Amino acid sequence: MGALYCICQDGAGIQALQKAIDYACGNGADCTSIQQNGPCYLPNTVKDHCNYAVNSYYQMEQLQVLDVFTLQVLAPQITLGVIINTPKP
Repeated sequence: MGALYCICQDGAGIQALQKAIDYACGNGADCTSIQQNGPCYLPNTVKDHCNYAVNSYYQMEQLQVLDVFTLQVLAPQITLGVIINTPKP
């Protein structure tokens, strides 16, 4: 199996993406890299910062796919993201 990572859902509104960032960063994700002058600050878009934050949260928690659905139940107004499996080269 390849690497697993989490990104924010395409088509989510700016407010939903910001809520996902706030949730992930407020619950232990390491979001220092997306702060201004951080190595992952650019591109400076809410979507890109959301992808970074929810993936950091996902990796930190070592979540399983079912856990992501559980998180959506705990915070139903926030779609944290989708799990992507990248095949090994």
